Amino acid sequence: MTVAVVGLLLFNPVWTTLRFSGLFGEFLSMQLAYDEPYYFWQLQQEIEQGTLDINYRLLSKLPGAVLLWAGASYDVMLTMYGLLMPVLAFAGAVFLAGTWERWSLGRLIWALLILFSFDFLSGSSRIIDYEPPAVWLADLVGNPALLKPDVLSFFLVHRRPEPQASWIAVFFYWAILLRAFLDGRRSTYLVACATTPLLVFTYVNIAVAAILVFAALSVCSIVLFKRKIVVPFALAMAAATATCILLYGIGTTSSVAARMMFHTHMPVLRPSVALALCGLVWAGVAMRRTGIQPPAVAAAVFFAVPAIVLNQQIVTGLAVMPQNWEVYIAYVCIAVGGGLMSGGFLSSFERHRDLRQFLPVGLLFLIGFVAVQGAWRNEADWKLDNVRSVLFRDVLAQARARVGAVDAVILPHFFDESLFLTRVPTGTVVLGGYNTMLSKPVPTWASDQSFDDHARAASTHFASGFEVLFRSGITPQQLETNMREEMKTGDCWLGSIYFFAQSDCWPNLQNYTSPATRRLPSAVPAVVDLYRRYLERDASADLARHKVLLIRNQPIPAGSDGLIDNQLVASREIEVDGKPVRVCGYLQRPRQAVSR
Repeated sequence: MTVAVVGLLLFNPVWTTLRFSGLFGEFLSMQLAYDEPYYFWQLQQEIEQGTLDINYRLLSKLPGAVLLWAGASYDVMLTMYGLLMPVLAFAGAVFLAGTWERWSLGRLIWALLILFSFDFLSGSSRIIDYEPPAVWLADLVGNPALLKPDVLSFFLVHRRPEPQASWIAVFFYWAILLRAFLDGRRSTYLVACATTPLLVFTYVNIAVAAILVFAALSVCSIVLFKRKIVVPFALAMAAATATCILLYGIGTTSSVAARMMFHTHMPVLRPSVALALCGLVWAGVAMRRTGIQPPAVAAAVFFAVPAIVLNQQIVTGLAVMPQNWEVYIAYVCIAVGGGLMSGGFLSSFERHRDLRQFLPVGLLFLIGFVAVQGAWRNEADWKLDNVRSVLFRDVLAQARARVGAVDAVILPHFFDESLFLTRVPTGTVVLGGYNTMLSKPVPTWASDQSFDDHARAASTHFASGFEVLFRSGITPQQLETNMREEMKTGDCWLGSIYFFAQSDCWPNLQNYTSPATRRLPSAVPAVVDLYRRYLERDASADLARHKVLLIRNQPIPAGSDGLIDNQLVASREIEVDGKPVRVCGYLQRPRQAVSR
């Protein structure tokens, strides 16, 4: 049965890779979750430049670094992550579930429930339900800053490289820690203490939750069960703190955290908080009935984590990467807490000699059905983006063969850059893409700055954004309309992202607003004014200076006028699910004046 469960976990990466590779007749990996290409492209850059960054993603980078050093291609690396990481995460979850379930179908089911905890419990998974119930609930509340669903179109266990890599480490770590706590094993606790500082090399949200559990269980051991572990506990926390400080000093963790930090005392209402509070009541009732027993205490600790990490900003006023608490770790903690409270409940059915003995098998088949259906829906959601990325690659190759080298490429959508760059030669330049925004972010609009001061501080970004908009055929009127619509929806990909920091103009990502967010509508006329000035003074010079290939998903309508002569130099078309998908490439040149 274990082999069957492993096969179930591998169905998604194997199925999607075979299908996508078969579509083009070559081995190709497939992006199945947001940001996957960016992180692996970034890793490739670090390996090629010999600058592997030691930060909170170090653990997730190591397998890829080894593969790249061994000469593996991007597609091989991504495929290996897809095949290896879910299996290792499952092994860790099985080891963790073994702290409350004996070896049985029950343990396998609990391992799967841990891996799919967000997908099953949050009500926010589109590949389980195309109309997630969390969306209905959020619409009922009507305040996105308080309650907004984190709707995902993939299973988290299949997202590469995170949370896969961090889950592997934390699941094994928690299994060791729980065995020490439940059985009172000092030697096992010392192993947990020795490995605690290494958690800072896992994803920051997961690491904080894991260390919080370590600290809480240690304090409970000292206070409630009078165990003599004060010295190793203090040393472990000191070592973890020192490692964290060192990591922030030498790596990029601090700069990433700074960009994802928000100042707010507002509480966060998420489904996980409600489930966590219910779990705390459950554990409290159990302790009142049977006394203070280690399993119930441990369960209470895990149930408390979501409420603490999601709402500590009520006191501190600071929230760091708030969305990822909910997505990466909150439901895992709830599942572990539920497992500790259930004891051997699932395996107890196997001891019956009636229909009840088949309940675990039925539950396993239900999980399997959801997983397979989710793989199909996951593929369907991401197929078009992946297909177009290959067509973009082919169009660029055709254009280079016809007109020679080009200075840069403009893609149809802001997000297209990440996947595109993994399919084209190193050194290809994309104007106005997602990778550029992350690696060279627009400065934050400080509270003591006027808009003019901000525009001067971000002048390079403004100039680049204006050139992309100009070459894409966006008029000042369209820019103004797009930006005002973005202020309402919180999706800033059509204009605002070129001029304002991610944390200022993308509140939908984190469900928070920065001080600048409220000022953005007042800045729209000024941005549009600057764009008009750019079109009058600088657009012609930029057009003549750079040899740019504009890639579009549809042909440019005939008769388009303006400064740009868009010459069709390449096109590529393929049929996907009975529908044609076409991509066109235009070489952009100054339009020659027509003599009369």
